[in-house]
Amino acid sequence: MAVADLIPQMSDAELLSLHTNARRIEATATGLKQEQASQLRPLIEAELVKREASKPAKKAPAKPRAKKPLTAKAAALAAAKALAAEEAKDAA
Repeated sequence: MAVADLIPQMSDAELLSLHTNARRIEATATGLKQEQASQLRPLIEAELVKREASKPAKKAPAKPRAKKPLTAKAAALAAAKALAAEEAKDAA
């Protein structure tokens, strides 16, 4: 089976490794190996683009939630706690 036929079944890691090797061989080798790497590289890159396009879009980071305004009861409780803390501080 030809390497080109195996490309769709390769894992992402295997495909990236093959791409790296094809680029290296294309740049450094001569003769048949260089020719084969030159033929494989566009097929590998097309598969990488296809896989990237099929991945779900990344979500934007969630914005921090806005604080809800205090209800009247919660505001009164917070004021009472602050008053108690102030009185305790004054008493000390």
